[in-house]
Amino acid sequence: MSPISLIEAVKAGDVESVRSGLHEGQEVNQQDEKGWTPLCWASGRGSVEIIELLLANSADVFLVGEDQRTPYKIALAAGRIEAARRLREVEDERNGTSGQRAIPKYCKGYELGRLRQFPGWTEFGGAEPRGTTASSSLGSLASGSSSTPAKDLEDDDIVFLHQNYTVTKSIWQDRDIIFERPTQEWKAFCHDVLSFHVPDELELAARSSEA
Repeated sequence: MSPISLIEAVKAGDVESVRSGLHEGQEVNQQDEKGWTPLCWASGRGSVEIIELLLANSADVFLVGEDQRTPYKIALAAGRIEAARRLREVEDERNGTSGQRAIPKYCKGYELGRLRQFPGWTEFGGAEPRGTTASSSLGSLASGSSSTPAKDLEDDDIVFLHQNYTVTKSIWQDRDIIFERPTQEWKAFCHDVLSFHVPDELELAARSSEA
């Protein structure tokens, strides 16, 4: 059999030929002209049975081709959610980093009145309490604050809660900050009252594939 036949078998979705190729000792991490391995191709196809066969034969989950994408990233981009979930599990197991992935940037819009229900709510990035006088507001602005004055916002205005628990007037995490005091009490309020949850990239891909 030719050195590339294992990749061709994966591309064809031919499980028995993949099994035979592995049994004959073909290189499980062979790469094609673009650097893709059999696992890359199986990930793009979402072939979980073939992925498991390759993993059982020591396929490298971190080996990338010219596009610099791991098999997990390939499956994720292709919307192969079951395959992506399995590959991420293996990445985490082999890295020893299960449950420690970086939190992606994310924000969700809420009516400001809902956030103002928090007992410790303050505005001007946590520097001024709600209900400040005009003179104190002017003083904050004069001191260089770039946050949005409370008097400019109504309870029914939509503001944005970010993954770092900062609240802003726009979708941009570092602009027009309204609230910036990520205490444990505030985080608990976000989770328990607002049902705020930061989805990871796998959850977002799953939602996209269901749409």
